[in-house]
Amino acid sequence: MGAAPHVVLDLWVYLPVEDTASFVTYFSLQPGDALPLGLTHHGDPDWFLSSAPCCAINVWLTTPPLAGAWNHMSLDVVYDTRAGSAALSYEGVDRQPHTVTFDGPTALNVPAAVTASVGMDAPGATEAPFAAYYDNIVVTTP
Repeated sequence: MGAAPHVVLDLWVYLPVEDTASFVTYFSLQPGDALPLGLTHHGDPDWFLSSAPCCAINVWLTTPPLAGAWNHMSLDVVYDTRAGSAALSYEGVDRQPHTVTFDGPTALNVPAAVTASVGMDAPGATEAPFAAYYDNIVVTTP
């Protein structure tokens, strides 16, 4: 990858209908040893394109993603310490396409490698049992 790595994670996700009432990340991209950026459901009804504190990315999805059905999603990130960008595209509960974006620093250092994580990650116990499913996972570096 060059000076500003560009990574796209494209996948189909079947999000749970159940409200987990917990902080859960469903998929993410993680540069080097920095913290991941991905689709996160906070312990309330709200969903976010969210990173850990390294870059303070926390963009609210004004329309929640469609749950209880297959949903095509794409996470597109350009990693840069100043002029990075991130975009999450998905189908909303209104069955319309939506995209949330972030422009600004997306990494503390320009990463030599980026790891894609697909699967649920919760920092603690969830308050309700749930399952999510994934299919057609593709990672590209345009």
